[in-house]
Amino acid sequence: KLVAPHQLSTDRGARPMTIWDLERILSLPVTIRYDQVEVFLWLSMGVHMMQRGVSRLNLRWKNLSVKKAQDDIYLLRVIWRVGKNNDDWNHVQAVEGNPYKQGHNPLFWLALLWKEATGSLQADFFKDFEQQMAAQPELKEKFVFQHCGQGDSLGVRKDESEYYNRALDTFVQLAGYPPKFFTNH
Repeated sequence: KLVAPHQLSTDRGARPMTIWDLERILSLPVTIRYDQVEVFLWLSMGVHMMQRGVSRLNLRWKNLSVKKAQDDIYLLRVIWRVGKNNDDWNHVQAVEGNPYKQGHNPLFWLALLWKEATGSLQADFFKDFEQQMAAQPELKEKFVFQHCGQGDSLGVRKDESEYYNRALDTFVQLAGYPPKFFTNH
């Protein structure tokens, strides 16, 4: 193990995952049952965009837009519709990166998840997202993160992130951290 019990904080509450921690987790050979692309996008969005689990759970494809900034650098714009104790948050945030560079970069994992969502290996989120959304309008209302329930009568998900909590705990233990070291809050 990389972290000894005496190195653990005695403070209560969630421990923030850093880019270094995420890089360690992403470097592991993956041979477990979780959807690697979806979980790695979940984790990288959590680290880079610092959004709570409830916000990520409620992210739909229609809440995303993309713009080319320069060369292979793109700007991803996200409208977070749901926040903690706020079902009508509508917080706008952006992150930039190279979707063709693997690692802790959320744009890379989003590009792979888009291929899964569209059912096409040729789908390129960063080159033809708008055209694909027009061709498959049913995607607009689909949640980006599919491994949990469909929410309440208004389609808002609350405490349905257990899949991601289990995946996170599995990955952090494989990376040498103690159980429950990080949390999705």
